[in-house]
Amino acid sequence: MFSIIIPIYNSEMYVSEIVNSIINQSIGFLENIEVIMVDDGSTDSTPSLCEEFRSKYPNNIKYIRIRNSGPSKARNVGLKYVSGKSKYVGFLDSDDQLSLDALLEIHLFFMRFDVKIAVLPIYYFGMKTGQHKLNYRFLKGERVINVEIEYNSPHFFIGGSFFRKVLLDEGRLNFDEDVKYWEDALLINRLLITEKKYGLIGKGKYFYRKREEKNSIVDLVWFSKERYIPFLKQSYLPLIEYSIEKNGEIMPYIQFLIVYHMKLFLFPKNREVVNAVLTEEEFDKFRNIFKNILFKIEDRFILEQDMPSYYKEFLLQLKGSQLSNLNEINLSILETKNVTITSMKLKGFYFIIEGHFINEYYDMKLNDKIFLISGNKKYASKQRIIDDHIVIWGEKVRDYKYSGFQVKLPIWIYKFSFLLQANQFAVKLNTVHLIKKTVLMLKTYTKKFLKQLINLTRCI
Repeated sequence: MFSIIIPIYNSEMYVSEIVNSIINQSIGFLENIEVIMVDDGSTDSTPSLCEEFRSKYPNNIKYIRIRNSGPSKARNVGLKYVSGKSKYVGFLDSDDQLSLDALLEIHLFFMRFDVKIAVLPIYYFGMKTGQHKLNYRFLKGERVINVEIEYNSPHFFIGGSFFRKVLLDEGRLNFDEDVKYWEDALLINRLLITEKKYGLIGKGKYFYRKREEKNSIVDLVWFSKERYIPFLKQSYLPLIEYSIEKNGEIMPYIQFLIVYHMKLFLFPKNREVVNAVLTEEEFDKFRNIFKNILFKIEDRFILEQDMPSYYKEFLLQLKGSQLSNLNEINLSILETKNVTITSMKLKGFYFIIEGHFINEYYDMKLNDKIFLISGNKKYASKQRIIDDHIVIWGEKVRDYKYSGFQVKLPIWIYKFSFLLQANQFAVKLNTVHLIKKTVLMLKTYTKKFLKQLINLTRCI
């Protein structure tokens, strides 16, 4: 019933865990599952471990060893060994796992819904826990997503993706072996351009391991030149061309997906690597291709993204668009941002409080003011100039120069709220309780005073 393909490379630490997560499936391993392990030229003890599993379950486990050729080749080889009796094909990465009810839930889903592609929610384990950001798609429960309607629900992970075998029989389940990165997203979204829909499996989980040693392809990819110019040419552009070929336009879904993924280049840990990896000439070429792809994307698909506003500003400026829509401040978002207190000192009967209002949504302007409000009292702060800013690809995209403040507050006030006053609006921010801080500070100052008094008495 199920054919599970696992490309494996130097996975001696994890291979037993992933195979056992399949063997222990509630649907029944011996009757309903075949595992196809494709060893992509491992040099550790992975081969012997795979051989042990094959010997123990000769009717359910296939093991193929190939020269190191990358995950696309390994998955394609695995597809050649899928049994004719299989109904569904799934892919797992060699360090990940399935929840024990996953395959049963997938089978039940395909029995209920007329789709050829269905996906599990992703949960992290290892060095990171929690859910993947795209799990918001599952909040409405088990259902089918029509990407022409819900264009803001992208999918691009092969892990946890399952396909009806008919796609393999039709010759449509095939990875591009010339593509080094994002080959799975390319396959999945070429299918979605024509299928127009995929399923969300409400129960069952795909567990994605974040390695402690940080040596997975995902971790190392940003240090390769292939991740830049070749990637843009082999990933985003082919999807754009294929969408136009099949639909006569760049589907909103494809536009949203590309921008959703483009933001990875802007993440702090990634944007700082590019200058170390590329020469100046290579970076200019990469930037130009990146910009040309943005020209093909409508502004609205940038504005609709759930990402810091300065990312949107940067992308819109890069493609030469007007920023008028970004100038409209959404107060409901702004009021969720917090003012941060960085220091608090006692001076006489007053606290001298310093802090800043730094966030990804709004940068304070020269005439903006932070006030502290307690009851009917309003305490104005002095603006402190701070040297904090964000630079992307050599361009300053956020300057927090005017975001610092200092305010004098009577020591008997233990609770107050922050208020941001700008030219066009005023918004109440977070509320602060100072009881614990005040008690601790008074204890510290009392101890210092008593110590000084004792020393003075001794001197007398």
